[in-house]
Amino acid sequence: DRTSGSTGTWARYEWVGTSWERVDAASGAHFGKNGVVPANQRVVNDGRTPAGTFPMVETLGPADPGTRMPYRTVGQCSWWIGIPGAPDYNRFRDDCALNGQNLPMTAAEPLYRFTGNLYRQVGVIGFNWDNPRQAGGGSGFAIFLHYATGSTAGCVGLDNSAELTSTIRWMDPTKNPT
Repeated sequence: DRTSGSTGTWARYEWVGTSWERVDAASGAHFGKNGVVPANQRVVNDGRTPAGTFPMVETLGPADPGTRMPYRTVGQCSWWIGIPGAPDYNRFRDDCALNGQNLPMTAAEPLYRFTGNLYRQVGVIGFNWDNPRQAGGGSGFAIFLHYATGSTAGCVGLDNSAELTSTIRWMDPTKNPT
């Protein structure tokens, strides 16, 4: 829940039969440095978090904490691709050839550089996942659930690392986490 600007609160809920029940979990939450906008108004690299309901599609980090979600182990050559025209736009890529290219963060995120801090564990939010748009409304890449103590570039950040890890462990793909 966004309370104002780039801050808010986080809580988990689980569908139990006929109603939503809160899981005993909470954290402060942080959103894009330029606020939150409806998903169809979000534009690549605008610093805004897309508002909407999106699936959690996979998880990643330096070591699997025991999640049931698909998990990618981030290594020294792990990137999240935002290179215009790339066939794997808005996807994970292990490619050591990218390491020396000095790509700007607006084109590719070097995931391995952040595993000790922001990307201790990551939930990949399925914004712009199917047939990814690379420009205009509804575009963007690397919209994650991750650790953060301040505003993000468009992700959802939790300021409680233990809650983030618990969330990653708790997610179950058979229950369609969103």
